[in-house]
Amino acid sequence: MIERNDDIVLLAEHHLHREGTLKLMNLLQKHKWRSTASPARPTERSEKGTTAGVLVAVKQIVDNRPVSFAIDAEGRRTGNAQLTGRMITLSWVEVLILAGYLEGGIGFTGTNLNVIIELEYSTRGGKVQFILGIDVNIPPEEWLAFLWGDQNFLEHMEAEIVMVRNSAITCTGARNENGGNNIDYIVMSKCLMGGIEDCTADFDGPFAPHFGLELKIALDPKQVFTRTLQTPDMPKGF
Repeated sequence: MIERNDDIVLLAEHHLHREGTLKLMNLLQKHKWRSTASPARPTERSEKGTTAGVLVAVKQIVDNRPVSFAIDAEGRRTGNAQLTGRMITLSWVEVLILAGYLEGGIGFTGTNLNVIIELEYSTRGGKVQFILGIDVNIPPEEWLAFLWGDQNFLEHMEAEIVMVRNSAITCTGARNENGGNNIDYIVMSKCLMGGIEDCTADFDGPFAPHFGLELKIALDPKQVFTRTLQTPDMPKGF
């Protein structure tokens, strides 16, 4: 991860306790990243004894600051073990960068629902532009059935799912024809979609059984134009 030297790094399900999370953040700081993170929480469901743990790190050359839902004075720590982030500013446009994790086997209920509620709140219902890298443990099509009022959640947030283009799966080990599942992807504001250059799986990263995800996106949101269909005003009859 250090050798890649990416502008922004998102980690989901790092399984680190508070001390280990702090050590990782200090290491990133030495290499000129500013980071915010949530430590993992204890669980009996995992052999490692922890679940979740998320981190967002942004290079100092990118204008960035802590999120409003940080729980410490320095803005380095967030309270939800399944969601964290940092705010970046590109050409006077603010974009909320988030890392998330949803537990497997419980769908959009329990702690996962709390993550969704916090996502909706922190983005003001999608009014704040955002990019969320998330280990979802849920296939993309299931979002269509997750309702928020009279819309599904993605429609409410004016967001779309971005999947990798070079692989049908992002996590190996499933006993199916693909040998795995597509349960890691990007959820992002529609208005940023036009800036996407590529989204690929990194097969060489140390994230087994998951692949890493690499999103390349234009750095100037003001240069991104999203085409929309509009119904013209028709002349009224006499």
